[in-house]
Amino acid sequence: MSTLLRLTGRDALGLLHRITTQHLRDLAPGHCATTLFCDFRGRVLHRVAVARTSDAIYLARPDAPGDELAAAIDRQIFRDDVRIENLSAAATVHATRTTTGTAGTTVEHDAAPTALHLANAITWRIGDAPAASLTEAERIHLGAPRHGHEISDTFNPYEINVATDVHLDKGCFTGQEALLRMQTYGGVRRRLTLLEGTGASPNSGDTLRRGDADAGVITSVATEGDAWVALAVVRHDALESGEPLTTDAANITRATPFPESRPLGLPEPRAAT
Repeated sequence: MSTLLRLTGRDALGLLHRITTQHLRDLAPGHCATTLFCDFRGRVLHRVAVARTSDAIYLARPDAPGDELAAAIDRQIFRDDVRIENLSAAATVHATRTTTGTAGTTVEHDAAPTALHLANAITWRIGDAPAASLTEAERIHLGAPRHGHEISDTFNPYEINVATDVHLDKGCFTGQEALLRMQTYGGVRRRLTLLEGTGASPNSGDTLRRGDADAGVITSVATEGDAWVALAVVRHDALESGEPLTTDAANITRATPFPESRPLGLPEPRAAT
């Protein structure tokens, strides 16, 4: 269950630049970038890598089918010169951990991408399953979001640590006003957090508590021997209070928030004087 779309036509890259969160207009052949499709609230609907080859634009992801994404793009085509081919049934995308390749570049064969090098030394490979795919526990430790888990219309990009997929000064896109307001007025109240525990593991969707108050929600879980790891979206005040986080069934031994990322296109904060 993965996505590979091929877009052709003179307006293909411009269309994606206009309707998604990332600055894509200047994406050069041989390069790739991750971008988001958001709703008007700034909540995340889709996350994909956009790769430009010598003769087309490709959209890829390893964790969701392509039909819904293709339909979402098609609804945005009016007089644009854009054609969409859904190649998802014939090509599979796999997430791998790699120490080779430069982030933001692609590997091509016959003008089609075979590998997309992303951040955190993650590569999305297109084709046969590689010998060492990224395990769920590895993905969780990296804080890499997954469709149906962190990538959901429940969360905005800042809450799932993909703020660098957002470029706020490139022109209007769906959700831009909401995302800009969150940055301007301090509206980001939750952040992605790595949980570790022992014994019985929790379930994705379980509520986290700090005392009697709701503190967040668990989004992904994987076992590691007699222990488990999980991703959760947790309220800032719950993390800053120093009180332990609890669930109904699982023993949490450690909660480590991921470093917060900033969206692109904003001035750097002034250093304290």
